[in-house]
Amino acid sequence: MGWFDHIANGLAGGIGWAIDHSSDIAKVVSAVSKFTGQVVTDNHKRELIPKEDVELLMSGDDNASVNKLRAGMTALDLVMSNNPITDPTGKVTTSKHNEDLLSDEPITNFNCLWLQPSQPKTLNSVAHACYADLTNLMHMSGIPTVIKPKDGKLGGLFDFGLSIAKDAFANFGSKRDLGEMSSYDTTYFVAPPDSGVACKGVLCSYPLPVDNPQNGGVVYGVMRLQHKVLDGYEPSHHFHVIKGQPKQNTIHKVMNIDVTFSSSFYTDDTETATIMNLAVDSLHKSYKSWGIKCIGSSLTYKLTISAEADADTAAVRSAVQDAVGNGQSSAIGRRQTKEDSSWQSQLPRVRMGAVSYTNV
Repeated sequence: MGWFDHIANGLAGGIGWAIDHSSDIAKVVSAVSKFTGQVVTDNHKRELIPKEDVELLMSGDDNASVNKLRAGMTALDLVMSNNPITDPTGKVTTSKHNEDLLSDEPITNFNCLWLQPSQPKTLNSVAHACYADLTNLMHMSGIPTVIKPKDGKLGGLFDFGLSIAKDAFANFGSKRDLGEMSSYDTTYFVAPPDSGVACKGVLCSYPLPVDNPQNGGVVYGVMRLQHKVLDGYEPSHHFHVIKGQPKQNTIHKVMNIDVTFSSSFYTDDTETATIMNLAVDSLHKSYKSWGIKCIGSSLTYKLTISAEADADTAAVRSAVQDAVGNGQSSAIGRRQTKEDSSWQSQLPRVRMGAVSYTNV
């Protein structure tokens, strides 16, 4: 999955993953049919779906299981990708001023199969996998993950990615929550007041009963959002550094490593960026043959390391963890008093993600 560790990006990627990981394709088709039944009987929604797909989905032909799955997931994707982003009930709304500001802003869609929707929660009650990959999607789409005031007196940083994740993934709670979904779920969200950004959006999603040993299921979803950074605020700088270059014309092992800082301790993204800069420098000095890239901001960073083909994955992760820990000790420890040693229990989370091989 490359840049992403916990999602299959795009409709085609989601369909392919579901087919490849389904030991009982009929069970998955049945689950999707439960949700498509609601859209093909809705005249307005049915207009979005190709006529031949509607006919297949309404037929009783169980011999076309894979085709029916493709048609069903495609139909749901089309409907969810056109779902209004304003809550029709009026329960989740932004201010009239922000509505006016957003009226000319484009809508960004994220269409993904989320592979770890119900893993143990961290970071103020949001699954780390959902938060980490959402921030990566935002990075790639040019949407800021962190907002800061231009005038420091206005307040601190606002973690835009975390705010969206907490609200949008509220129903991604547990296996029981996913199993209880009888229709595709619609969750609306807005940015809180005084956050420095106007935003409104929606996440439409439904579960698939495929074979996933980590949580027993996956969720396909389409997130749609509009945003605009307000006057007096600006996107926070995204940390991006590259060190070293692997030897040319040889096979390399490419390892993606997520580093997540505690949201209850770090409030300044310059502090976490300082730690990561120290960590990258340390790794570069110790491992001259590695190519190292680090990108991120605020609480989440991703290291991409190109090392020798026979590099020990666990040893590389351990080296990164030591480097980040030492960076934290240098950057944070020096400003802490003996009476305040809370930083020592707030070690960043270091997790090995996707691993692949390439010929550089």
